[in-house]
Amino acid sequence: GKRVGESGRVEVDYPADYKPERLAGRKIEYEFSVIDVREKKVPALNDEFASSIDPRFKTIPELREDIRARLFEEKEHESVRHMEERAIDLLIERNQFDVPKSMRDRFKQELLKEDDRRREMAGAGKEEDAEKKKQIDEFFDRVALRNIRRYFLLEHIAEKEGLAVGDEEVDAELERIAAENG
Repeated sequence: GKRVGESGRVEVDYPADYKPERLAGRKIEYEFSVIDVREKKVPALNDEFASSIDPRFKTIPELREDIRARLFEEKEHESVRHMEERAIDLLIERNQFDVPKSMRDRFKQELLKEDDRRREMAGAGKEEDAEKKKQIDEFFDRVALRNIRRYFLLEHIAEKEGLAVGDEEVDAELERIAAENG
């Protein structure tokens, strides 16, 4: 109910299970000033909208078909990726070997640093809850172990099969990724 230039106060009562935890169960009073008021307007779903998304589309049915095809392709990629990861899990399961603790710890530290960076970018800050910290640590320990084993198994298979990736193949894949992401 405030207008541009007006100020006010509001009290927010955060629930006990609120994320981020630093706000959970707290009642905080905020002061605010209205700088701007905007209204989100949803465009009409018509042919003009379709062509504004991409000039290749002249009609809504064309846009819908493209979206449908992309979703189908995405699901196929996801399915293939899932099968590949399942195959790798089976390889790891059937070919157990020890990984030096120092290697696992270094990998886990990198995962934890990356998690901290992501949390910071999301405005969540570092995890404070000891139980959550323990769960995160155990999770990253498992991820580190799996990824190290995955790497060595795939390297071993590539060596045994005489597989190598040339510069041309790397360049072609980079071009494919660049084209896919515009």
